[in-house]
Amino acid sequence: MDIGVVIPTKDRLENLELLLASLRRQTRPDFAIVVADDGSTDGTREMVESQSRDPVLNGRLRWVGCGPLGNMRARARNIGLANLPAETSVVVMLDSDLILQDTAIEMYAGLHKRFPDVVILGPVERLPPLPKADVSACLAAGQIEALRERVPPEYQARLPTGGDEPAIEVGPDYRPGMFLAADGKPGPMVRFGPAVNNAAWPLAAVWSLGGMDERMHGWGHEDLEFAARAAQAGLHCSYQPGLWALHVWHPQPPRSGYEWQRNLDYYLRRHADPEMELGSDWSLWFHYHAERGGSVVRCLDSLWAVSRSGEHRLGLPGPEWAGRLGHCGHEIPVVSPEVLAAALDHGSAEAGSPLGG
Repeated sequence: MDIGVVIPTKDRLENLELLLASLRRQTRPDFAIVVADDGSTDGTREMVESQSRDPVLNGRLRWVGCGPLGNMRARARNIGLANLPAETSVVVMLDSDLILQDTAIEMYAGLHKRFPDVVILGPVERLPPLPKADVSACLAAGQIEALRERVPPEYQARLPTGGDEPAIEVGPDYRPGMFLAADGKPGPMVRFGPAVNNAAWPLAAVWSLGGMDERMHGWGHEDLEFAARAAQAGLHCSYQPGLWALHVWHPQPPRSGYEWQRNLDYYLRRHADPEMELGSDWSLWFHYHAERGGSVVRCLDSLWAVSRSGEHRLGLPGPEWAGRLGHCGHEIPVVSPEVLAAALDHGSAEAGSPLGG
């Protein structure tokens, strides 16, 4: 069995340095690493190529450019996968903001020997904001267990909205309760469980699913969309509590909340999921699309988009918005003010939901 690691990244040089430091310490060193650079401008290429000449990595580390477009993590991951050595049979998928324990690759190898056709998933435990020097010092001293003790005891998250308020996520992994077999035994893949970070996949299974969906760009949900297709295809997974990795906190880039919501909308159009729909920011126009059961109605002299449930409404500046939302603009039903008043008003599509993006 030959193992490859794929790391998509963009302008995360400091985080990536920490991940590579943890990969240098692995007890099983015979694995390849591909860093798929999604348009970084912070010296990522120079750092990776410098480390690739280090005797410890022994030419196993490779930088691959994904072009200047940027903000296309699904595409970057696919490019990284396509550039693994030809003999690779198992790929460990990581984001550039993780730190692995020293035995991670060895554990992945052993688990895939036991379960060759199963996706192996490990917990991602999220550190609070810490100085990089503190994290680096713990890594250099081999004290990742001490670093793990700084993970908050309870999971805390603030979902991103379309505004500028940043998401916050710290604490232990929230996923164990999602898995039918949380004791490590293989069970059906969870369709809404992120499965491409601290996860090892049979490479043939990845390509059988067509890789990541490159129509998703920006931040968020490309992992859930991939897991949903894996679940539909009948793949199985093994959630291994002992295979934990640490997530190093970093601020999200501008507009990441808007991207998170846009990708959520795409995910929900492709995979109906009532629980995920609870995270929709109804001030954003794309959530009212016809493919999600939304409608466009006229009330007096105004046009409105209404959600599938009828609980949310958004004002539309003109008739061209009907087509933008996938509706026929020639047959817009008329409703009374009383009917419209039953929906929560989220303002105007022009003011609250920019046309671009």
